[in-house]
Amino acid sequence: MILKYLSKKFLQSSLNNLVNNLEKREFDGVPKISVYDLKRNISVNVNGDSPGWSASIIKVPIMATAFQEVSKGNLNLEEKLKVNHKFTLEPFDFISTLPEGAKVSMPNLMYAMIVNSDNEATNMIADRIGIQTINKSMVSFDMKNSMLAHLLCPNVPRYTSEFNKDGSNITTPNDMVNSLRQIYDKKFSKLDENTRKLCDIVFSWTENYGVKSKGGYISDPDFGEDIHEAGIIDNRLIYTIMLNKVGQKSIQQRKENKVNNRLDELYWGLEPLFNEFEDGLDIALSCKPKKSSKENELDIDFSYKPKKSSKENELDIDFSYKPKKSSEEDGFNMRRISFQKDAKNILYNYLLFS
Repeated sequence: MILKYLSKKFLQSSLNNLVNNLEKREFDGVPKISVYDLKRNISVNVNGDSPGWSASIIKVPIMATAFQEVSKGNLNLEEKLKVNHKFTLEPFDFISTLPEGAKVSMPNLMYAMIVNSDNEATNMIADRIGIQTINKSMVSFDMKNSMLAHLLCPNVPRYTSEFNKDGSNITTPNDMVNSLRQIYDKKFSKLDENTRKLCDIVFSWTENYGVKSKGGYISDPDFGEDIHEAGIIDNRLIYTIMLNKVGQKSIQQRKENKVNNRLDELYWGLEPLFNEFEDGLDIALSCKPKKSSKENELDIDFSYKPKKSSKENELDIDFSYKPKKSSEEDGFNMRRISFQKDAKNILYNYLLFS
């Protein structure tokens, strides 16, 4: 009991310090981590119930659901699905390069989904077994804050719920740890032994130096990056590391700077025209000028690029202004990489001394 208490305290305090130090360094993102020790029945987390975009780590419960459907007799591993490219996200995915009409077996689709993170393979599997079937399974897996709201491609239906009103694919570190416990924790799992073995066979295809893992990555121009990893070390320590919205604040700041710079360019470029009005011209931040007290009014169309005047005072507004990449961005990326590396080092050290 004392060893279990000390082990849990060490692991929790180490992860707390890691996250706190990252936040003190003004990391532009939301760090989260959850860990479960199968041997000592120890569970610790930092921001473990905080939801965020799931990226490709949601493919783990999709895999578990697919094998569960095999066990129920609703899916046959001998079955081959026909490629029709309805669900292509990235054309360079292996399945997406196959000719239309090609048939791919379920084991090959599983390999492509988990090992290669092939999105079209994932969509073919999810479409075959059904999104709602996957969501029901995730609830039974004790993934109550997770949801597969849409296939991993554009122009497809999105499902919503009370906790997922915008229809995003979401999860939490604690939920992802629970999904892996379905495979590796016999007492906790809702899966039968054969299903758990099939899941482990597929997940073991990712093994590298005793670590079986599935990564996930999304880059969004408005919301930043999402970088995740869910796995198990030495068949004992289940973990999920999530970094959501990395760089979102810097993206918003750059957008604000871009608007302000354009307004500055516009103001100073139009200054000669302002002098023609006694009362001047008051430009609101909405980019819609207020009416002048005179009858003459100036309406500015931001899609308009005026030609240069023949006068000395020439007006040439370039709306293609692009601010230079923030010097902070590289720092954010380095801290992001460092966080994942440092978190796993803590887990390795924990295993060494426990």
